[in-house]
Amino acid sequence: MPPTQQHNRNDFGFGILRIANRLTVGVLLSFLLLSDLPVHGQSEEVELLERVLELVDQLNSGAIEDRDAAQNALIALQPEALDYIDVPGENATTDFINRLLVVRKALEAKAVQAATQPTVVTLEGKFSVQDALHRIVVQTKNNIALQKDLPPNIADAQIDLELKSVPFWDAVYAVMHKANLEIDIYGGRTGQIALVPIPTGRRNQNGLKNGLQDKPATPSSPRATSGVLAVELNRVDASRILNASGLNYTTLHLLIRWEPRMQPITIELNQATLKIVDDQNQSIQPLRQTPITATVETEIPELNFPVNIPLVDREIKRIKSVAGTLDAVLPGRTETFRFRDLKSIEDHTTQTKSGATVTYQGTSINEELFGVSVALSFDNQSKELDSHLGWAFDNEVYLVDPDNMQIRHDAVAYETVAQDGQKVAVEYYFEVDPSEFDLVYKTPAAIISVSFGFELEDILLP
Repeated sequence: MPPTQQHNRNDFGFGILRIANRLTVGVLLSFLLLSDLPVHGQSEEVELLERVLELVDQLNSGAIEDRDAAQNALIALQPEALDYIDVPGENATTDFINRLLVVRKALEAKAVQAATQPTVVTLEGKFSVQDALHRIVVQTKNNIALQKDLPPNIADAQIDLELKSVPFWDAVYAVMHKANLEIDIYGGRTGQIALVPIPTGRRNQNGLKNGLQDKPATPSSPRATSGVLAVELNRVDASRILNASGLNYTTLHLLIRWEPRMQPITIELNQATLKIVDDQNQSIQPLRQTPITATVETEIPELNFPVNIPLVDREIKRIKSVAGTLDAVLPGRTETFRFRDLKSIEDHTTQTKSGATVTYQGTSINEELFGVSVALSFDNQSKELDSHLGWAFDNEVYLVDPDNMQIRHDAVAYETVAQDGQKVAVEYYFEVDPSEFDLVYKTPAAIISVSFGFELEDILLP
């Protein structure tokens, strides 16, 4: 079976693990400063790295009160500290190992909570569209930007905003309505949302001033923010089957978006739990009670769920409300697994972090390419790796020179070796001999399932 072609990845901003007995703090700091991490975040990264290394060393103190203080201080740090806390080596003391496990568990719990909580934005005053979007990115770490090559007058246009601790999506929609922008669902990339001008013929003309909204226009479609999700009812269709009246129906189209800093694996809408009420206070039951489950595609920032209900009588002008629950399977924190000096480690060497286990299974030669086999598994029974879930194949895998971490080699192809509900094994192919390099594998860990309730109101019928 020929390997599946894989695009190279050039994003070098991976988390730096604490490299005990291999590199000095100075080398690590030099790497951070030389890497292409965003400049505005380098000082914070360096400060956090220094603090973590200091506290981890203190965990080996001869005084128990010093070890207790270091453990508590580590637990108080932000979840990003996990990037610099490596799995303890075989020569570590039992006390040191137990303390690091306690620290990791506490920080992992924080990471899970952060992944499910909406980010908030405060913007008060007059801003250019470009500046407003930049401030949203800085405050939320969500990558959202204007599509490239737009005229400068769009980015430089001034808008007034009065946003105080509002959820990310509310802030983005406010900017979009003020500046007549919409999301280009095919214009961004993984983890990014691109905005483009709304075509003139489709613009909401209410409140327009100099081509911009004088104040945020009332959305033409009902929407709500629920956690990291934005739910919108953006379309209603009525279908009358002329030769089979019993098959007539109305379709409510639910549009689901999520904060781009994280990407759900799947989202499910349980139609049996939907509560739909018309403007006569009559309940409407969906025609189907089965759940609608959709797998998220990595480069598409939204999902559309069509809900069919009986054809609504013409005397009913509006749907008063639609309420329900969305169940999302979300990736927790992305963990970095590093297998150092491949020529010196044994096949089937494993590392476990945040409930995810990565196994280096060995290398091989395939014609002119070198293969590295890696397996991923989880320690629970939630079927994260079912065959229809292709998210694991988007995990970042590359080789890095241990003596010069700026030298990196991406996999040029891959093929699946084995897959079931709890484990996937993939052979990654490289153009260089892996034995001279370290292998880096990045994967979401602590996969979680979260429910988000929503309610949409005042839906105009066709």
